[in-house]
Amino acid sequence: MRLEGRRSSGSGRLRRWAVNRLPWLAGAAVLGASLPLWQAWVPTGIGRWLADLAVHWQWPYALIGVGSAALWLALRARGERGGAAAMLAAALVLAALNLSWTPLPRLPRAEAAAAVPIKLASFNVHLDNRAFDAIADWASAEQPDVLALVEVTPDMQPLLARLAARYPHTALHARADPFGLAVFSRHPLQGAQLHDDGRLPPRWRATVKAPGAPFTLTVVHPMPPISAADRAERDALFDALAQQPASTRAQVIMGDFNSTPWSAGLRRVGDAGWARATTLQPTFALGRSLPLDHILATRAHWRVADAGMGPWLGSDHRPVWALLHAVRADP
Repeated sequence: MRLEGRRSSGSGRLRRWAVNRLPWLAGAAVLGASLPLWQAWVPTGIGRWLADLAVHWQWPYALIGVGSAALWLALRARGERGGAAAMLAAALVLAALNLSWTPLPRLPRAEAAAAVPIKLASFNVHLDNRAFDAIADWASAEQPDVLALVEVTPDMQPLLARLAARYPHTALHARADPFGLAVFSRHPLQGAQLHDDGRLPPRWRATVKAPGAPFTLTVVHPMPPISAADRAERDALFDALAQQPASTRAQVIMGDFNSTPWSAGLRRVGDAGWARATTLQPTFALGRSLPLDHILATRAHWRVADAGMGPWLGSDHRPVWALLHAVRADP
């Protein structure tokens, strides 16, 4: 009897401890989940950088907020559950808002059967990666019409040669730092140019002469926001991308953006008429919760039929792909 009383007392103390602390945990998660709504108004450069570091973890915020609020709701007495229910509702609403950022409209299945698709893929291969066979085999299995690789180095010549043998049109800009890239295309690349003026992060651009649906392709790989200056430079690139006319011609941007769709910088691109063709599945190894690799397309010109990710192929990123269909631009 005495042992049972101690167990009961210990259980009660644990319950009270959880009831007292779970609201703080749920509140912190809800605050993090609300960051996309107010991050753009943070006043100082350092403040914007810190807010940007925090905004990307929306998957953990959703899980922690919903889980802790639901547990608090279960532990409270029947008449004391109003606050817990409100916290749970707030967590659910914010999770639903933040996990549905501007997706590209889906093509109806009946139209997809009659349309001619183009498959795009992007992969940060990591500059120290030597899993050349695995990468080449994955590309052979997926057969994208256009494949972009970033962090391409001169040491990757065996991989580049294997891929170039399968694609008639290539653009290679290998470098010894993380800013090398390569583009492989089944369709001609017109006006291909690497823009590296020192003012913005390097980006590559060309017109892909796909049959019946030519489009402008931009490949990007800005620095991760490891400092306030790097964040500002990355967001300056996003501002430049947002200024590309999204309604007058079909365009696609893809690469490792070093940003999740919830950051204020990338949301400005979405507000300018671009939409996300890829999913919100995590693509980066850190915590397995950060979707940093994207394929964005002009909303007026494209519909997505399917999208997904590849496996881990020796890099700290996973490749992403999207199957797109060109549509007539809105008047």
